[in-house]
Amino acid sequence: MKYGKFFLSVLALTLAWPALAEPTSSLPHYARITYRVTYGEGGIVGGRAVQELRHDGSRYSMSSSMETVGIVRLFKEARLINVSTGSIVAGGLRPDEFSITRNNDKTEKAMFDWAANEVRLDNGNQYPLEPGTQDLLSLFGQLAILPLDSAVISI
Repeated sequence: MKYGKFFLSVLALTLAWPALAEPTSSLPHYARITYRVTYGEGGIVGGRAVQELRHDGSRYSMSSSMETVGIVRLFKEARLINVSTGSIVAGGLRPDEFSITRNNDKTEKAMFDWAANEVRLDNGNQYPLEPGTQDLLSLFGQLAILPLDSAVISI
């Protein structure tokens, strides 16, 4: 599904805090989490996922790769790679680019132009960019560092 509703909804994640709050904690400079996807009581491994975060205090890079493995791969070969890069600013993470690659096909990209307040997809479409907007990966980093003292968070 190229440039469908799913892709656009991933880009339209805006954290609705009254104002961009200051981060109350920090992210590690490097983190790697590896997951195993298992099926059934026997725990047959059918997939794996790896998420990584790197930052130097001013720029960040996050990636998430998922793929089928083992016997499951014989029946359904699938691979998905998401990448987010951007800046670390007073309000937290500010994505500059987000990409999705499915099964090693063409990569779909979104570029966040904060000066023009718009998101541009590589197919030429443009959409308004609200303060606090996050992509699918930066959202989780942003949630990890901002105070969550509100009873309700709207995404």
